[in-house]
Amino acid sequence: MAVAWSKRGVGEATTDVIIRDPIVITAGQPRFMATGDRATVRLDIHNADGPAGDYAVAVRTDGMAGFDFGDVPQSVALGDNARATLTLPVTATATGDATVTVSLTHADGVEVDRTLFLPVRQPAMPVTNRQVISLQANGGSLRVDGELLADSLLDGASVSVGVSPASAFDLPSLLMTLDRYPHGCAEQTVSRALPLLYVGELSSATGLENDPGLRERVQKAIARVMTFQTSTGSFGLWGPGYGDLWLDAYITDFLTRAREADFGVPVQGMTNALSNLQNQLSYTTDVSERGTEIAYALYVLARNRKAPIGDLRYYADTRLEEFTSPMARAQLARHSRFMATTSAPIPSLHPRCGARRATPLPTSTAPTTAPRCATARRCWRWRQKPAPRLARFRPW
Repeated sequence: MAVAWSKRGVGEATTDVIIRDPIVITAGQPRFMATGDRATVRLDIHNADGPAGDYAVAVRTDGMAGFDFGDVPQSVALGDNARATLTLPVTATATGDATVTVSLTHADGVEVDRTLFLPVRQPAMPVTNRQVISLQANGGSLRVDGELLADSLLDGASVSVGVSPASAFDLPSLLMTLDRYPHGCAEQTVSRALPLLYVGELSSATGLENDPGLRERVQKAIARVMTFQTSTGSFGLWGPGYGDLWLDAYITDFLTRAREADFGVPVQGMTNALSNLQNQLSYTTDVSERGTEIAYALYVLARNRKAPIGDLRYYADTRLEEFTSPMARAQLARHSRFMATTSAPIPSLHPRCGARRATPLPTSTAPTTAPRCATARRCWRWRQKPAPRLARFRPW
């Protein structure tokens, strides 16, 4: 578009402008390949504005992946506004990410490039071989060389050596396996972070040093799963959602254990998560279909001292046989133990002002008086109801 003006008038003109390469190349290639795969790359070439004649064809690759393109034609003849098709056979020889660039060059100096992204992956999932070798005392040794990977594809292969008096727990390998979880949904985020809460205990038991980065990883996992929570306290897999009682209980269990290990857990988010479990249990009574979810949610609430003791007695006394999962029954038993610990005796000192009780806990119904806190209202744990009075009935 052009605009012109003078002292006496203004004018404008508009026309279409075509922006394209003189030679247009459209490629069709596989999205990815595995080592040993054979495929073809199709190139559709259109000489839109380039000179007619022969164009030299060149193919080059950049990156970690390896390819064998076989017989690539040396040139392709293109007339004015002509089209041509090239088919390039390709075989993947090494894994990695790579780019494939196809170039067409004319004798007049016209050159056109088309770059393709073509990754190559392993033909199978990674395989882990674990060996436990006992070292002899006073001079025992272990040789680590290339023979350990003689039967493996070297691309991406690694060897991890851990020396520990407790051979049953290979902590480096376990942590490496957790880091290879392929997705980042709420369930896998928790599954990766939950074992890290207890790595410190295992490290001290096996004589290993604590990794200072573990705490940061757990804290990031807590922040991530909190972004999947709705305003009602429920959680979704890839964003705020609802409707999965087991997922809500699983994430709340993780947050509970993280808070017990002195990690930073948002108070409001934790309160909403516990309230959500209580609300769902109030209308979820189908034990035959959802018994495992009910038992897990009751277990998590009991761990936070929020479980209704009436529901526990109801399920344990009348519907225990309907819980077919041994884990569900174990969680109900654990629920009972958690709730039993809440019946501890009231301490003799007031928790706020430190005042000592006037009298010990009464064993009769005689009315007693508790000291009043100097800084706050009387605590309900310290209030005691007076003994009930017997009503006097007069005969008619």
